[in-house]
Amino acid sequence: MNKIYQPFIIEESKRIVGSLEESGFFKEYELPNTTYAVELFCEKLTEKFINNGLDDDEIFDHNEFTKCLQEIIAGSLLYELKEKGLINSYKDEDTEEVFFLTNEGKEYVKKLNTEEIDKNLLLNDDEKKIVKNMKKTNKN
Repeated sequence: MNKIYQPFIIEESKRIVGSLEESGFFKEYELPNTTYAVELFCEKLTEKFINNGLDDDEIFDHNEFTKCLQEIIAGSLLYELKEKGLINSYKDEDTEEVFFLTNEGKEYVKKLNTEEIDKNLLLNDDEKKIVKNMKKTNKN
């Protein structure tokens, strides 16, 4: 974790992520680990705590929780691609994190288009879609 969170925030985040693990969420979406999910929930819970406190009965309403799940899927896949060296990112104080294809990522997309895929860098279907979409937006 890059930021420091209150212990009760970390505990609650881990409890939520643990429930998601038990439900099979991470396996269903082929997400490699829970690191991004814990970080996301720490951030969301801290924001809620600062703005209006945490209500023990229902921390997130249905729409908020659905949005968190969508962010976990997208964020986890992006960070996995980043770990594989296919994309990188930058973040400044005025914008959200911006992702872009690395040279290796651009080469991988070319291989995807010609079906010459390196066996060590096999991606799942969601990761392939992200890389292809990034290629479309990063055309030189």
